[in-house]
Formats: sequence, structure tokens, C-alpha cells
Amino acid sequence: MEDQTELKTGVDAVQGSSEKLDKALLALEVRRTVTEQQIDRVNDFARRIQEDSSGVSLDELNIRLKALHSAFDAFNKVQTKIEEKDFEEISQPNRSKYEELYYYIATTLKVCISKLNNADSNQTVHASHAILPGEKYDTVKLPKIELREFSGDVTTWIAWFDEFTSLVHNNERLDTFTKLHHLVSKLSPAAKAPIAGIKIIAGNYEVI
Repeated sequence: MEDQTELKTGVDAVQGSSEKLDKALLALEVRRTVTEQQIDRVNDFARRIQEDSSGVSLDELNIRLKALHSAFDAFNKVQTKIEEKDFEEISQPNRSKYEELYYYIATTLKVCISKLNNADSNQTVHASHAILPGEKYDTVKLPKIELREFSGDVTTWIAWFDEFTSLVHNNERLDTFTKLHHLVSKLSPAAKAPIAGIKIIAGNYEVI
């Protein structure tokens, strides 16, 4: 009688353990199905844009690719747990099927991203080379105009100052100190002598 009781207890324990395992496997399989559906949805999107990619933005492609990485990572983790609990799962096609699908989708999305990036680059290049109405397209590469040194000869002052005004003074990209630096650096020792006592600071640009 005692042996029968122990046997029944053992059977109940095995059944209870089996039920727990079944429930754990079922929960994992549900999670796997969710990740598979996520990957399938990105796959549907990838197939659509292969047929017609008009209207698809670079941001959307990057978001879809990120979602794909996340879903496949989750799939890998849950698939590994299922295989650890059910060795027969190792021989099933689930892992290989979704690995191949992942590689296909990721490649498709990256190709589309690359195409859009190249298209944006080409548009930028074309825009930078666009000729505005009234402008002439000059293919001749002109030599860079350098500001000459002012020798101090008053007879050349007007011509030199015109050059300085055009190349430096009216250049809005230069700050005051840079303009002053260009001015002083292009004065000969003789021309620089009258301003020898003035500090080379931005506030003295108009003074010099």
C-alpha cells in the first residue's frame, strides 16, 4: 500500500512537471509567434518597396531596419530557449527560415537606403552647380587674386586701397580682427611705421 502511494506521488510529480514544461513551452511559442509576425510585417514592407519605392523616406527605412534588428534579436533569444526545452525544435526549420528572411529583408532595406542617400547626394551636387538666371557658366579656372603689399608710395595708395576694399574690407565672411590682420600684414615696413604705436586689436581697425 505504501509503495503504491509513493508511486502515485511520483507519477503526479512527473505529470505536474510535464504540465509546467508544457506551459513554459507554450508561453515561449507564443512569444516566438509574435516576433515572427513582426519580422513578417517588415518583410511585407520590403517586398512592397521593391515593386514601388516612391514616397518612401529615408527616415522610414531606417526605422523599419531598426525594428527588424530588434525583432530578429528577440526571435533568436526565444528560439534558443525553446530549443533548450525541446530538443526536437533544433531540427525544425524555424530558425533557418527566419535567419534567411532576416538577411533578405536587411539587404533589401540597406540597398534602398543607399539609393536614397545617393539620390540626395546627386541633388546636392546638381544644386551646387545650378546656374541662376542671368549668370554665365565659366569653365575657365581663374588664378586666385592676391592682395599686393602697399609700399608706402602715396601714388599707389588709391589703387591698393581699392583692392583691399574689394578683397578684404567688403568680405562679410571675415571678422574685424581678421580684416585688421590682412591690412597690417600687407604693409611694408615703411608704410607700417606710422601705426607702430597702435595695438593690433579689433577695436583699432577703424583707427588704422
